[in-house]
Amino acid sequence: MIEESATPRGAIVTSPDRIRDLTTDELREVDASIRFRLGSVDILITIECQKRSRKANDTWIEQLATKRQKLGAAKTIAVSERGFTRAAYLTARQHGIELRTLSEIRPQDVAGWFLQEEVVHAIPETANIRCSVRVEGRSDYIEISDSWKPLFFHELVKSPFPAIDLWVFHEMAYPRRFVNLPSDGSVSRVEFDIDATKRDLIPMPSGAIRDAVSPLLIELDGQRKAITDLKISADISLNLISFDPSDGVHHVYEGANGPIAQHTRFKGNAFGLPVTFDLAAQGSRISGITEFPSGAHLGLCWTENIPQSCLTRENCAFCDGRVEMKAQSVLPDFLVPPGLNAQEYFLCSSCTERFEQWDAYCAVVWRHVPDDLTGTLHDAFSLGPIDGTLVRLWLLSLLWRMGASQALSMVDLGDDEAILRDLLSDRNPGQDGQYPVTCIALSCEGERIQFFFPPQWHMVDGQRVLSIVLQGVLFNFLIGTDAPDQSRLITNNEWVFPILDWREVGFLVDEALKIRV
Repeated sequence: MIEESATPRGAIVTSPDRIRDLTTDELREVDASIRFRLGSVDILITIECQKRSRKANDTWIEQLATKRQKLGAAKTIAVSERGFTRAAYLTARQHGIELRTLSEIRPQDVAGWFLQEEVVHAIPETANIRCSVRVEGRSDYIEISDSWKPLFFHELVKSPFPAIDLWVFHEMAYPRRFVNLPSDGSVSRVEFDIDATKRDLIPMPSGAIRDAVSPLLIELDGQRKAITDLKISADISLNLISFDPSDGVHHVYEGANGPIAQHTRFKGNAFGLPVTFDLAAQGSRISGITEFPSGAHLGLCWTENIPQSCLTRENCAFCDGRVEMKAQSVLPDFLVPPGLNAQEYFLCSSCTERFEQWDAYCAVVWRHVPDDLTGTLHDAFSLGPIDGTLVRLWLLSLLWRMGASQALSMVDLGDDEAILRDLLSDRNPGQDGQYPVTCIALSCEGERIQFFFPPQWHMVDGQRVLSIVLQGVLFNFLIGTDAPDQSRLITNNEWVFPILDWREVGFLVDEALKIRV
């Protein structure tokens, strides 16, 4: 399932599989196979797994190399729970065998994964499907009395298919259309108006090309007619199954060069049946399978990070309006790692636009922050020309957002939160020296080290300073007023970044020593 998530679209994964030996003409079993077409060539990849108390050795790899040749596989992937000996790595490299390790890890080690404090699977239950169509030459809709009767045709589909197939394919193409349904299990009647010319409605074989211009047809009164529009409706209820990460079994899938993917398995109940939920993530791409006792599989349609209930509020944190709010990042996306989930409901759409305008401007400016710091002069570099007012407002907005966030509860600005909110509301960047911010590029052997470090409080000359590292830049926010010289790092047309070796930042060194211990 993990390998399937990385295969080309249209690939067919079979586990286990029996493949004919090109030498003996006998069928031989492999743990899994992946088949797909690359141009005009059919590609076969085999997967072999071993679960032993010791590391897999080179004898097994030699056997797999011979088996791969006799089966005509382009590649074999060898998976071992315990890893591989040095000799196995050398032999695999010589024979073109890819090595993978699947290791179980503790639930407390998955904090940086795609998992949150709660994982919710939402499975829609569908009943009473109704369908009506409009065909060429008619303006009215024709009701289909039996949604299971195979009345629909397309030249790319070998046999006729029923209206219920159209519902299933529409559900797969647009899963988020069900996201706003009640989560208490109650039934809702849902109806869609569908453009029948869209090819994602056609139940075509996996890998088939969908750019055919032939129409979707229906048989009426013994004649096949082209469909222009569809109305399809059903009774839908959501079955929600929630898990804590500690309820699951977690694995890291690694190759010779490090981690490739994460895998999690949960067991629960849906529709009164025991089911297994498998999730695999490769970077930002997440795939999943729900397996029922009958062997039936449901694929994962979409994933979404939803803030915990404690990170929601009824009133906008900025304007205090009691309006509908949506999940959004506390900090701009271009400043935080892709896997970091820092979202909550705290701004209304109107106030969000204000902050997004500042984010959009500074995202463009930020692109010019160099990675190579060896060519700079006087241990500093500058960005310009800039609109200093917009940059100052953006920096003040970062400070206010951290203070207003319930996720970053360690950032307590006290009375300064209201002062900052008033400044931002008036689009006032403040007086010289008011809430000054120093942005320092952190260097390691001349390169900016692009990492994230959460907010930390410090006392400097009796004043509070909030420090946070974003994309390898140390932001020091002074809470209060400082000498005007400090604020001159950001003028009306220039933004100056001092450069500092990261090992000269005390709290970062302390944290690094903790990790080493």
